[in-house]
This record gives sequence, C-alpha cells and structure tokens, in this order.
Amino acid sequence: PDGQIVFIGRNDHQVKLRGLRIELPEIENCILSYPGVQQAAVLVREWNGSQHLCCFFTALELLDSAQLKKYLGSFLAGYMVPEFLVQLDSMPIAPGGKLDTAALQNYPVEYSVHYEPPATKDEEILCGVFQTVLGLEKVGANDNFFEIGGTSLLAARMMLIARKENISFTYSNVFEYPTPRQLAALKDRNTEAEEAGFQNPLQDYDYTGIDKLLKWNGSTDWQKSEKECGNIL
Repeated sequence: PDGQIVFIGRNDHQVKLRGLRIELPEIENCILSYPGVQQAAVLVREWNGSQHLCCFFTALELLDSAQLKKYLGSFLAGYMVPEFLVQLDSMPIAPGGKLDTAALQNYPVEYSVHYEPPATKDEEILCGVFQTVLGLEKVGANDNFFEIGGTSLLAARMMLIARKENISFTYSNVFEYPTPRQLAALKDRNTEAEEAGFQNPLQDYDYTGIDKLLKWNGSTDWQKSEKECGNIL
C-alpha cells in the first residue's frame, strides 16, 4: 500500500521432471551440508535423449561421488538425487560475476558405473530388454534404468517387452526395482510365493453387499431422468 515491495527471493528454481516438481535449491542445500563441499549447482541436463538432474560442485578435496550420492539418498527422495555428480576445480563465472549456468549446460557429462555382468538367465534377458528399449550396446545387471536414459514412457514399453520373455512385473515395480538384478530377484520372490500357495486375499471376498448397492446405478435410471444430466464419466 505504501509503494514499497519486499523482495523475498526468486521463484524460478522449480523444475518439473518426469511429472514431479522439484525445488533445485533444496537439493543444493543438502549437497552443501556434505563435509568438504564448498559450492554446488543443480540443473536439468539432457543425456541420451532424456532429461536428468545434474549437480556440479567444488570441494576441498576429491570426493567419492558414490558416497555423496548415498548421503543425499538418506535425506532426499530418490527422484531428487542427481544422477550425475561432477566435481569441478572451480565454478564458471559469467562476466557479471554470477554463476555461468550456460557454461554448465555445455559441460561434458557422462554416466559411468562399474559393469556387472548378468549372473542368471533372467538377468541376462532383462539386460537385453534394457538395451533394446534404451538403444544401448551394453547394460549391466546393476545399471539403473532411469539413470541410463529411461523415462516413465519407456518403462511401460520395457515392461511389455519383458512380459513377452515371460518375466512379469508391475509398472510401479520398475521405479522401486530399477535394475535388471532387482527385477530378476523380484520375479524369483513372486515365483516362490506362488509355489508356497499364495492366494489373493480378495479371491473369496463376498461382494453381495456391494452388488446390492450397484444394482440401482444402472444406465437406464439416469436415462429416464427428465433433467439434463451433463457429462457423465
């Protein structure tokens, strides 16, 4: 009312990645809490045809990226942990004295992980399925589907191809068990449950009461109404 504006901060650091809204400063603050880290910048980078979280940071000494990622995973949701952690000697600075984000967008990044060959037939099949869907030449048993280029849409395709190879799992399983080894182990657990005589708890459920309620909700009832019904789902 008096003509003064209080500047609280910028609100353009939220991104939407794979349908999830992510506050980049929240991730940066968590990284800065790791012992030795001095500066950190998190941004979205495109790699292998899909978008991923990438963190550039500086530290007092060379840090183990795997340990840093594990540390972040203990505080942040899985989808907020950057797939790429790149340690720099110093952050690029623009002529105006601010962080040069354009330079970071062009800085080369590469996903690398120790290759673990498949140990079982199912792991071998799933590694092949990952390769087919993602267009990669080689996928290891411990490679994370989403960290090597997978998306939610490709996850659905991967699930369908795996089903043709007699390896079935649900869509949500891909997010909870994103490696060939984990999905193969899930199949083994499902098989053991079936052999142990697992039965669906709803298999013998008595639907009499529900059916009695639903019988009054037939389409003919609202069609007889004199009033305009509008759009009905």
